[in-house]
Amino acid sequence: MDESGVSPSAAEGCFVALNRDEARRLFGLQDDAGVWALMEELRGAEPVTREQRLLHCPAWESLHGVLRGGAFSPEGEDYPLNHAVLEGRPMTQDPQRGYVLLKRPDTVNHVAEALGQVNEEQLRCVSAEAAAALPALRDFYQRAAHSKCAVVFVVENKV
Repeated sequence: MDESGVSPSAAEGCFVALNRDEARRLFGLQDDAGVWALMEELRGAEPVTREQRLLHCPAWESLHGVLRGGAFSPEGEDYPLNHAVLEGRPMTQDPQRGYVLLKRPDTVNHVAEALGQVNEEQLRCVSAEAAAALPALRDFYQRAAHSKCAVVFVVENKV
């Protein structure tokens, strides 16, 4: 396991854009079981919706590793790129199962803008895997920001 408690080799990462009603539902849930049930429901949405609102990201660890240190931020600061993956408000309590991390719409906007400024060639020199995943992540965050959505990053440990 890494410092976040996530077992990298056994975890799958997925980004989900939440509209206002879905975000309200998430905030109204009182326990981890309810949060995980909602995530399953959202990840199982109709194919057209799923294409627009979900991003499965096998390279999430690489992306998080290179984006969190500030090296690719124009100001050289951690925020907002550190919030692209493993930052945000924790919506679950049991790290053995995994994490559901919420990014508010204002944060999503900041992340989308910052991802648009990341130099892909520089990123490729550090991590080819992260550079290959960046366009999909950038597009996802830009769509979410345009729609004023919150975003959750879901990483679930395989049991």
